[in-house]
Amino acid sequence: IAIAHQSRRHQEFETALRAISEDWVGTVSPKSFFNSPKLAARVDGVEIFVETKNDEDNNDHTHVTASVQLPPSFAIGKEGAMSGLKRFLGSGDTEIGIESFDREYLLPAVDDIDMLTRLGERSRSAISLAIGHRKARLKDGTIRWAGKGIITDKYELRGVAETLIELSQALSDHTGVNSDMLLRHAFGTRADSDLRFRRTCFEALLREYPRTEA
Repeated sequence: IAIAHQSRRHQEFETALRAISEDWVGTVSPKSFFNSPKLAARVDGVEIFVETKNDEDNNDHTHVTASVQLPPSFAIGKEGAMSGLKRFLGSGDTEIGIESFDREYLLPAVDDIDMLTRLGERSRSAISLAIGHRKARLKDGTIRWAGKGIITDKYELRGVAETLIELSQALSDHTGVNSDMLLRHAFGTRADSDLRFRRTCFEALLREYPRTEA
């Protein structure tokens, strides 16, 4: 009975993937003896994969992953009980000057200028939804999300995927040189709405690019 139920769930999962692939340029690999159905798509430049896996707890989970154009060291996680120890061991973190954001998320101790240019208003909103709300993870150039069980609702699957796509695009929105991005966050026509972040960007601009005309 359990095997029949799992087989039916995989069939429903494959049906949901095919419905999603009709809107996106993607392919669905059907269920085989060794593999579950899998959707591979490319949406607005972002590679998306949706599949199920039998994880370490020996239970099925639905996985959604999205590519992101970031340096390999760039990672974002939720602050947790081990965050203090990680800082002590020298593995984090960078602060961007917004107390509520810095308190909620753990950023790698990397080039803070590159970090600031990528973490404007759009990115922070996408991080809040994907990582804060949906509990996705960003590490090693990939955004990953896992949900318990075999999810067969196409709207839920697509909603998760679109959340990861938005985060990927927001973090990859790095047009121009760093000084231009800092200037845009601080004073541009699309200046950031958070005054503390604008001040942090302005201070970084003065410190790193003192000859920039503002």
